[in-house]
Amino acid sequence: YVLPVHAYFDGTRDALCAFLLLKSPAFTERFLGSADWEGLVSHIFKRVAECVLHKRTIVPLQMRTVQEAVESGAHSIAVLKGHYERCTTVTLKPGTELIGPPDADATLEATLVAGAGTVIVGLTLQLAGGAGIIVSGDAEIESCRILRNPAAGVIIDGEHRVVLTGNVIHGNRWSGLRIPGAGASIVMQRNVITGNGGYGIHVPTTKACDTAVCLRWISGELSGNVLGTTNDVLVGVAVA
Repeated sequence: YVLPVHAYFDGTRDALCAFLLLKSPAFTERFLGSADWEGLVSHIFKRVAECVLHKRTIVPLQMRTVQEAVESGAHSIAVLKGHYERCTTVTLKPGTELIGPPDADATLEATLVAGAGTVIVGLTLQLAGGAGIIVSGDAEIESCRILRNPAAGVIIDGEHRVVLTGNVIHGNRWSGLRIPGAGASIVMQRNVITGNGGYGIHVPTTKACDTAVCLRWISGELSGNVLGTTNDVLVGVAVA
């Protein structure tokens, strides 16, 4: 019970520390939301083993928050099940890999700013101070839930190549996906964009695909958004 949350997990001794940490009700309720010890032990050991294999920094075991992990210089960060940041913005450094649990049951109440080469997988981003994610470089966003943010769900700002796969973008106050600048190249597959307060996809341009935004929509659901007369997409987007 007296072991620090920052304990490092890189061997058998530290695996035992993980088990003892899990025996703290305050820890499990705060970060893992359950009192099922056996299930928690199985969950934590599996994630820790995976993180050790990929040399990932573990939140909240090594660092309490994603912001602390980013500030520490970590470029591969794993986030365990739980509820984390309540701040305005977390800016990911170029090349950062941010990986949540398979069910996206790690929740951040903050805007993620994704730089070049960023990979974001398996997170819930909700109730941020602005957009859920602002993409400022080439990026991949996969299996995330981007919900109930007071601005757009995702903003892609600039001439970036972005791949969105298997995400749910729902209930945001503005559009689900907003692409304000020219030159972006976006591939979308198995995304669900519904119930947003603006367009499903908002591209405020009427230029041709080669000079403005090129959007490749492979599959997914795009419906039930407040604005938009054709598939909830603002006129001006070129779909390849």
